[in-house]
Amino acid sequence: MHVPDVSVVVIVYNDAERLSTAVQSVLDQTLHGVEVVIVDDCSKDRSYAVAQELEAAHPGRVRAFQLPENSGGCGAPRNHGILQATGTYVMFLDSDDVLERNACRNMLQAAERTGSDLVSGMCVRVHLDNRWGKTTEWYPWIYSRTRTLESITEFPDLLVYDTLSTNKCYRRAFLLEQGLEFPVGIHYEDLLFSAQAYVAASRITLIPNHVYFWNVVEKASALSISNRRHEIANFVHRMEIHRRVDQLLAAKGHADIKSAKDAKFVKHDLVLHLRDLPLLSDEYRQEFARLANGYLAGIDPTAYENVTYLQAICAYLLGKEDWENLLPAADAMTNKGRLTSPLAERDGRVYWCARHIDSPDPAEAAEARRILDVTEQAFHTTPLTSLTIGNRLTSYEDDGRGTVTLSGSVVNPLGRIPADADLKATLEFRARRQIGVRSFAFPVATVRHAGDTIEWTGTADVASTVRPLGIVDAVWDVRLKLTAGSERITTRVSVGGVDLDSAARLRVRPRLTRLVSDRFGPEVTKKGNLSYVLTAEGAAAVRTQSLINNAIQGKAAGVVKRGLRKALRARRNMGSGEQKVKLYHEVFSKLPVKKGTVVFESHMGKQYSDSPKAIYEEMVRQGVPFEAIWSYAGAKPTGFPKEATLVRRWSWPYLRALAQAEYWV
Repeated sequence: MHVPDVSVVVIVYNDAERLSTAVQSVLDQTLHGVEVVIVDDCSKDRSYAVAQELEAAHPGRVRAFQLPENSGGCGAPRNHGILQATGTYVMFLDSDDVLERNACRNMLQAAERTGSDLVSGMCVRVHLDNRWGKTTEWYPWIYSRTRTLESITEFPDLLVYDTLSTNKCYRRAFLLEQGLEFPVGIHYEDLLFSAQAYVAASRITLIPNHVYFWNVVEKASALSISNRRHEIANFVHRMEIHRRVDQLLAAKGHADIKSAKDAKFVKHDLVLHLRDLPLLSDEYRQEFARLANGYLAGIDPTAYENVTYLQAICAYLLGKEDWENLLPAADAMTNKGRLTSPLAERDGRVYWCARHIDSPDPAEAAEARRILDVTEQAFHTTPLTSLTIGNRLTSYEDDGRGTVTLSGSVVNPLGRIPADADLKATLEFRARRQIGVRSFAFPVATVRHAGDTIEWTGTADVASTVRPLGIVDAVWDVRLKLTAGSERITTRVSVGGVDLDSAARLRVRPRLTRLVSDRFGPEVTKKGNLSYVLTAEGAAAVRTQSLINNAIQGKAAGVVKRGLRKALRARRNMGSGEQKVKLYHEVFSKLPVKKGTVVFESHMGKQYSDSPKAIYEEMVRQGVPFEAIWSYAGAKPTGFPKEATLVRRWSWPYLRALAQAEYWV
């Protein structure tokens, strides 16, 4: 009997539509000695019937099996596939993904050349609902070159970061000899199975080839298990798997790997769930804290030395169950660079929040000050206009027709917006894809100081005022433009804990008539911010939307869209960093140097401070003849010397000044 080189176990559950594509990607492999073992997890649709049809169409190459009852996960069908496989090597494929055409050949050749128990290649995430055909490589730095490991201890990052089972080829005898199988009845089974395989393998080979295409639909109506983070059972399973991996590493004496894994847990696993906390109930948060803190108590303390300041702050505040300060920190972590806390200052140092740093227990106070210290982030010296300041929605009301009343709270860091500053604000509805009319503004009726925050309330007659085109500009973001004295601050409005599920979808009149779309519904973006999305509710609008959607999928529409995208890319590239650097070297660098010209820059243009400031002021004091040029970041420079020439960082004048200056400081 001929033994296949590779058995590819394809698991399926209620996915009859995509199963054939997955199987065909195996049948089309450039390596011919490949068999397909389909295992249906007792589907309710035609998945098993499709599997049987494929078996009949490809006798000897495809075999189909069905579990007697649904297992609820990936573990049981994969285990069954291992037992039914007859190949020398085994791979796994999900029914909604595909293999790269040369995957089996490349992995088999690496395994036979090195005698490895396990060969791993690069996985590529394919974002199916991205209009630009976006793809992302899964931890490409792990697969930068071919390498063979005699032990996982030679490269612990492999176990820590690449926890997938599907981008790998396993020697089947190795799996059977080691008794390796996926856990059943629990999610995140890949994490444990991969860790067990890494630790047990006597030799592991990594290849830089693409082997697996992981199809991702961000807006899928039925979220995958790993994306259902709002379900507390999901986090329970994640914690249990992590405990089992920890037990495995402890039993094998891999303390160094455990420390690296703990840092990744704080940076990745914990962060994934923390991001959702502002939108979830108090009951969920309390149970989440109980589970997370029980696990965090056992991680290696040195893990916190390898995480960002916000990740450490979130883990610390979670341990204290300080929701008032944790939720803003979680929001800041989701929206990179956003300052969501009013901060506190003690003895010349700046802290994320005032709570905990004044604890009567010296040890607790010292720990709080160490972790919550954000002085180096320069929030206290960066101009307000250069900061991304947090703005949290506190209430949302609508009249059921077309008018909404929004209230919110803007962070006032260290009281830098003084109590006597004249306050004004407008609410702006801005199209994300700007075609024609780009935005509509509404005056905010109430803006006032409230201690550490600026509170505001505004009413917007959306139905009568906002006039989208109706097709291209489907998504509109909400911003608050705040004027505080001479400062002008623009902020996104985060939803926070405000419930929008019961909010009405507002009537709207697109410029292409209501036959295109007729409702404007509030939604929460992936980063937790408020936006409005055009939808169709009336029968005529629904029919039109269906016709439009069908039309834009056609071949002619594809040609037009590709041409438009090319033109837009060219327009964007005119001011891109790459284009500016190119012109700097090809044009500006050939300009003559201006003697006595000095360009000063501190903290990437954010401040007039530190050594550049000291040198500048000493040169002025000594009466040195020179022309000073200071670079600044943000919309409006503040605090820079009036006698100096100011240039915005990365502007064309900035690049020209750099090229012609005699000195840079």
